[in-house]
Amino acid sequence: MVNTSEDEREKVFKRMEYSFQKYGWTGEQQKCFNVFVEERFANYPKPFNTIRCYLDALNHVVERIKKPFSDMTSEDLYPILQEWQKELSPATVHGWVSKLKAFLRWESGNKHDPRAEKIRSGAYVSPVTLHDLLTDDEIERLREVAKENPRDLAMLDFHLLWGPRPAESAKLTIGDVKVTDRYIVVNIPQIKTTFRPVPIPLARASVIKDPVFLDSALNAYTSLMHYLNIHPGYPEHPDYPLWYDTNNGHKKPLSKDGVTAVFRRLGKAAGLEKSVTTYVLRRTAFNRFKGADREKLNAGFGWMPGSRMPTRVYNKLRPQDVLETLIEEEDEQPRNIEICPQCHKENPKDLTFCAWCGAPLADLPASATLEQFHADQKAQKELEELKEQNQILMEKLKEIDEMLGVLRQAPEFKDLLEDAAKNF
Repeated sequence: MVNTSEDEREKVFKRMEYSFQKYGWTGEQQKCFNVFVEERFANYPKPFNTIRCYLDALNHVVERIKKPFSDMTSEDLYPILQEWQKELSPATVHGWVSKLKAFLRWESGNKHDPRAEKIRSGAYVSPVTLHDLLTDDEIERLREVAKENPRDLAMLDFHLLWGPRPAESAKLTIGDVKVTDRYIVVNIPQIKTTFRPVPIPLARASVIKDPVFLDSALNAYTSLMHYLNIHPGYPEHPDYPLWYDTNNGHKKPLSKDGVTAVFRRLGKAAGLEKSVTTYVLRRTAFNRFKGADREKLNAGFGWMPGSRMPTRVYNKLRPQDVLETLIEEEDEQPRNIEICPQCHKENPKDLTFCAWCGAPLADLPASATLEQFHADQKAQKELEELKEQNQILMEKLKEIDEMLGVLRQAPEFKDLLEDAAKNF
């Protein structure tokens, strides 16, 4: 039996109680749905979103039909379905009808429940088009704004490469990131679908040779390494959140809404008319790499074999976009990178100094090179001081905690705490 946290269960039942009252669920209807919910909790680790979807659909059924689900007929349901078709978006209609059919089959125990067989849900077609995705120019503008904060740039580059879902990104910790000199692996936790390790490879280690993918991976590798080097938890504290809330200390992770809020803020700061959300980045990432093997991308994006999401919802590429990649040019397709003249390693095009050895990537005045050298030295010194202060603080907190543990054993201290609490 799979356990779910008590907090989550409480949220589910509070929402159910509210719906029962608002939409006038009968006692029989409530009893049936309660059994359904308990079954979901017993068989699925995180059923809250699914239960909410079923509840939303059934609320508008029981509001009109005051009889047990087992007694409802197709004729009872038709007027409600007609109203949904007139008043709701195609996506909502598809979702609610699919959930209604599934619930009727569960309630009757019949996979071919005649009521469900007579209701047609159709195929969901995403309203998102190729024009709703981010262009190369818009991505450049976003990255330029994000450079003001190493965390924001690392988040943006990672989402533009593998497009994790918001809840998946919010759950990432320092321990989920494994670094080598040829690639980084980020272990995305199981939230909606499955646990999956996704690579951020340098060109020499990448199986995918699509030039846009290689450039995007290089951006993600360098920005994530820069961010990890200043992250208070790397590498000593694997339990620290990878994306932490800068307003609440480095131990509190961004929530899934907080992850999306970062991207919305970047979009506004860049002056984009489009609303930049986690899912816009996810769809954009999936459609950027025209020459990449779709099966490999599907695995990286968290879709199980046979899933219809990549083809029916996410894929916005035209046939000619993909066919063009089947022709191998005589010359290699150009990469948008700079090669360091000193260490000969690849660098993102927008860097002035090599991410690997610090050498200038272009001819600069001596004053500019000297200024950058002093800036790097100052930043390194500040980072070392910050890490030292953090270590001292952690040791002090440990000493205080040990001292409080000893004091708690004394009855006088306990009485003192109780008196202080009363007067607080």
